[in-house]
Amino acid sequence: MNKKLLQLGFCVALTVVLLIVPAPAGLSPVAWQIFALYLGAMAGLMLRPFPEPVIFLLAIGTAGVVLSTNKQVTLADLLSGYSDPTAWLVFSAFFIGTAFAITGLGKRIAYQLIRAMGGTPTRLGYVACLTDLILAPATPSNAARTGGITYPIMRNIAAALDSDPGPQGKRIGRYLTMTTYFASFATSTLFLTAIAFLPLSVSIIQKGLGLPPVNWMQYTTYALAPGLVMLIVVPIMVRWMERPDLTHIDNKKIAAAGLAELGPMSVKEKWLAGLFVCGILAWAVGSLFGINANAVAILFVAMLLVTGVLEWDDMLHAKAAWSTFMWYGGVIGVIGTLTKVGFFKWLGEFIKTYVNLSGWQWPWVMVVLVLVVIACRYLFASGVVYAGTVLPIFVAIAAAAQVPPWAALMLLAMVSVYGGQVTHYSGTLSPVLFGAGYVSQQRWWAMSLAMALAWAAISFVVGIPYWMLLGLF
Repeated sequence: MNKKLLQLGFCVALTVVLLIVPAPAGLSPVAWQIFALYLGAMAGLMLRPFPEPVIFLLAIGTAGVVLSTNKQVTLADLLSGYSDPTAWLVFSAFFIGTAFAITGLGKRIAYQLIRAMGGTPTRLGYVACLTDLILAPATPSNAARTGGITYPIMRNIAAALDSDPGPQGKRIGRYLTMTTYFASFATSTLFLTAIAFLPLSVSIIQKGLGLPPVNWMQYTTYALAPGLVMLIVVPIMVRWMERPDLTHIDNKKIAAAGLAELGPMSVKEKWLAGLFVCGILAWAVGSLFGINANAVAILFVAMLLVTGVLEWDDMLHAKAAWSTFMWYGGVIGVIGTLTKVGFFKWLGEFIKTYVNLSGWQWPWVMVVLVLVVIACRYLFASGVVYAGTVLPIFVAIAAAAQVPPWAALMLLAMVSVYGGQVTHYSGTLSPVLFGAGYVSQQRWWAMSLAMALAWAAISFVVGIPYWMLLGLF
């Protein structure tokens, strides 16, 4: 408890010091006060004296009291994130992911893919990629999706092939571990609902660049070409870096054993499969008919309850969903309030004034920013903390350099995801797979950095021509 109090004391002291310091020139006092409380909350997310929802409830409550006499900002502004449609999209997607785990449909899909195409290590790597790709739109936690569904299957396959951690890991275990790991980050760049902090990053970038809100299908369309190329190169690159000893796998036997354990396809699995196909179709073509993608996600969850795929108690036990909704809504509310009082506009003008980018062509500015983001992720175990602290600065630099807004949004959003793969402690998935013991820390860092740099190159070489083809700039 003493450690928690010390950590909380630091966050409070940081906030108080900033509140005492006068607002910088050109920034209103109320904007500075909200920023001080926001930075204190970000310090709380980094030090974690309490869980994330507690930190933001404390920040919002304090801000509401401190600013209660101010007419420019209301408590409704601070709480507006909980009515944000994207917050509900992420919240709903957690329950859809829970349904895949509870019913066993995610495992069934994986074993069917293994039976169809898992005869060699490279093909088995593509099975991991395809499984994650199918589940990603409905699972905004790559730890739950990859760590809870895809990787346990791959780990069991490695064990069945006498490839446990240690010297025997060279047979295929190391290859499957790293392929599954990178596949998860590649699929997480493709969908707004594939990793929880991506919608937050997109929202920060969108507001900082003055762009309209980005919906699910819009983002996926823009991410499609570079994201799929990133995913396609994963098994090939990992095989080049980590050559497995095995060359052939009895995939039919492995799949038969896994499917036999699952038994016949249940009624709940059939309902979930049908609803999932309908949901993906609605997300894909809904914009053509004016259907809101966030409303589709909420209806999806409601139908899971109506059809009995999920019980209400299942939803109550999905702690990650409720926890994410509480901190996510808090972050969105405070960021929205900062936008309302002109903080990000001031930050952009400040950087434009004091950062000399004359003579720099915008592609080189973005190359530097993407590399800096990758370097920054060694300092941040949490994507949320990264997005909430340094990402607004990178957005302001991109705006000051007059980078085409949509190019800046996509490059920064995608690197915010894949940049997080470079260490064994970033996010919640990395420790799970690293903890399996197949790969040393030095090897993990080297392979992860190589993959991140390769993906950075793909985002420019494939992404920029693709976005130009779409008419984004």
